[in-house]
Amino acid sequence: MFDKSLRHVNTVNAPFPLRDMHEIVWHQGVLWISCSFDNMIAFFDGKKWEKWYPLGISGSVPRDRNHFNSFMFDKRLIWLLAHNNGPSKLMAFDRKTRRLIRTLDLGIQAHNIWRHKKEILTCSSGDGRIVGTRGFSLKTGGFPRGIVFMNRYIYVGKSEIAERKTGISQPALFLYMIKTGICERSSNCLKRG
Repeated sequence: MFDKSLRHVNTVNAPFPLRDMHEIVWHQGVLWISCSFDNMIAFFDGKKWEKWYPLGISGSVPRDRNHFNSFMFDKRLIWLLAHNNGPSKLMAFDRKTRRLIRTLDLGIQAHNIWRHKKEILTCSSGDGRIVGTRGFSLKTGGFPRGIVFMNRYIYVGKSEIAERKTGISQPALFLYMIKTGICERSSNCLKRG
């Protein structure tokens, strides 16, 4: 853990492996962690750890059947994004029972979910777009896989598709103006060399 000045203040260790972590979210006093390697979500309330296997424990290897990587919360629902190493699924679970309520097709090799106006959007990394549950589509090119909101903009981090073994990719930032829906500019973060 780090303080607001980014100084290390503490380390918290789970009593079980947290492998291939993608997103962490602090929501209503609980830390949520997507652990894609084990197809698992971990929780930490400050005192105890818990595991949740949204679609059950995988008895075979690889355990990463769905590559869960992103969360979003509504009053009654936990939204969970399943990358699926292909056509992705947005899954809605009841917050109290954690029972699967519905599943929607959303993107290809998708990462991140967020609300914009009346739809849920994702980075459809596999086909270089941002797509929504009601038909929104914006071509970004590359492999978009991370977002941050600042003022009236969404910054989208993207890279070329790279093999995990090499870890070599060409990162870029893509600036999207939320109000108008017009791409303002795209810039490479690093020069090719």
